Amino acid sequence: MPQSPDGAAPARVLLLTKYGRRAAATRFRVLQYLPYFEAAGLAVDIRPLLDDRYLEKRLVEGRRAPFHALRGIGGRLMTLNDVRQFALVVIYMEALPYLPAFFERALVRLGIPYVYDFDDATFHQYDQHTNPLVRALLSKKIGAVISGASLVMAGNPYLADYARRFNASVEVVPTVVDVDKFLPAPAHAAGGPAVIGWIGSPSTAQYINERQALWARATADGQSTLRLVGAGPAAVRAPWVEHRAWREDTETDEVRQFDVGIMPLRDDPWSRGKCGFKLIQYLSCGVPAVASPVGVNSQIVVQGENGFLCNTDAEWEAALGRLVHEPALREEFGARGRELVRRHWSLQRWGPSVAALLATAAGRRG
Repeated sequence: MPQSPDGAAPARVLLLTKYGRRAAATRFRVLQYLPYFEAAGLAVDIRPLLDDRYLEKRLVEGRRAPFHALRGIGGRLMTLNDVRQFALVVIYMEALPYLPAFFERALVRLGIPYVYDFDDATFHQYDQHTNPLVRALLSKKIGAVISGASLVMAGNPYLADYARRFNASVEVVPTVVDVDKFLPAPAHAAGGPAVIGWIGSPSTAQYINERQALWARATADGQSTLRLVGAGPAAVRAPWVEHRAWREDTETDEVRQFDVGIMPLRDDPWSRGKCGFKLIQYLSCGVPAVASPVGVNSQIVVQGENGFLCNTDAEWEAALGRLVHEPALREEFGARGRELVRRHWSLQRWGPSVAALLATAAGRRG
């Protein structure tokens, strides 16, 4: 068990995630911080609601897994039996999705402080749901969860503005990368087509599929190809598209092989709640980015310095054309982007701060 910096016994923290390690959110919002938590005198017990097998079924096989879901709900409810052993509970996104906030209310009744951490506009899953019954029953759920928290960690200003309607103790904590792992490639192979790259999951590949005609035109001269990592079987298939399966052990290498990284989005409330994590991955690896100017994307991509922000298809084509045909510009933009990530969106920048926030919430003053 880790030793507290002051020699006292470590404060026990229960961290409730939605998914296990297979989910990027678990790795980048939780697991990469563990050394910092330990250094701050926190002993963290991580308990996912749904295991990696559930996520594999949903993302890779496209199948529902009701047994895994029911087992996860049962395990999460059983957690209330031993929650008093912990000085603090951290809830990432929700304790029990699509159910009322009775778990969080139980923590309040038991006098157990909790931190609410979110990096997606989960509230819009409910208040803008197509089913009127879901809207009626759950549209106020996330506000109730936020109001009971001792601290709220929001992934971007859009989410923080929402949270401050219910709780004054809100900190913006972006989703970040370890810049010692997400490193630029030593050199890109010369002579072949430039790689316009995207990395994500089948759930976000919809933004790629919506612009198939754009990608076809952008790659029509044969000087570039579109490479999709982790997009799944339903993503666009064409001669100008390369598909790669996502794997944790190859994730950084895949990004490093991109010449240009893209993040198209729709301008809607859900997208405004996104944290631009793809862009942070690209830029940390010295890969210039082209993105829709939606939400925090406009803070991460500095127009004409580390990439381009594009609304129309014509703007997208022009930006991609420049970066594909001008390797020196790619190198210049990539270097600027990596430095920006190092200063503002790196684990090295945020690790001590996040650990200090949780240590304070757990009653441990450094």
